[in-house]
Amino acid sequence: MTHRWPAYLVLPFLLTACNGPADNGVRQAVAQVEAPAQPGAPVAVTPATGPVAAKVAPAPTTRPRDPWVFRSVLNKKPRMLTVALADPLWLAYDTQTCTLVKAWSGGVKFTGGVYDTRHGPQPQSQGETYFDQAAQGWSIVRDGRPQPIRPAYRGYTQRDGGVTLNYTVDLGDAGKVEVQEQPEIATSDGPATRLQRAFTIKGLPQGARLLLQLPQAGDVTIPEAAAGDSGNPAQAELETAGEQRMLAFDRDGTTTLVTELKAAK
Repeated sequence: MTHRWPAYLVLPFLLTACNGPADNGVRQAVAQVEAPAQPGAPVAVTPATGPVAAKVAPAPTTRPRDPWVFRSVLNKKPRMLTVALADPLWLAYDTQTCTLVKAWSGGVKFTGGVYDTRHGPQPQSQGETYFDQAAQGWSIVRDGRPQPIRPAYRGYTQRDGGVTLNYTVDLGDAGKVEVQEQPEIATSDGPATRLQRAFTIKGLPQGARLLLQLPQAGDVTIPEAAAGDSGNPAQAELETAGEQRMLAFDRDGTTTLVTELKAAK
């Protein structure tokens, strides 16, 4: 006799298998994350192989949830990648544009057919918002002419308790530029929440400039240690164009960016 399982029982397992920590079939050397023995226990991470951007601030011993990096629909937007760095700092990346579109505290309300068998609702961010801006993007300047580009999302790598997001920019005959981004919550002496993003660029042609539009939120700096004190000078600089803030890369290397976040009014 053939048994047919109800769709509401089968669908969550199928989607979880397709959209869990190993959700992207093209990502490179993804580490395997072991479930903690009990809630709140540290997440054990098996080191992955392959290139990883320069180290940033030490990762917290625990994350707000396990898995703490996952893809889903979020706030009615498909193909979002959520990174739960700490209770006061959750990030949402748009994998179609390879940009950070939201930062907030308070986590995600998991609802919908995959999570609680309710049809219609989808996961929603909840809590205090630092910024929520979708109008960002990448561009490249070649021969003095800026050109909008859309990098290809190449998945993420988990290693040593952190996460690295991987993108590529196809420049045709000039080859491909590899971009890696490591987000982390930065240490702070005061009450402010600080976001640290380490970018590593590889393969940028001589004379070309790669530009990333930054969210209009908080004070943005490239720390002195990242600008040369550590012997690993920054390979980018901050620029402004009207009300827009840009991070401009003109050569290969690693640059660390720190944003002091404030709750949106």
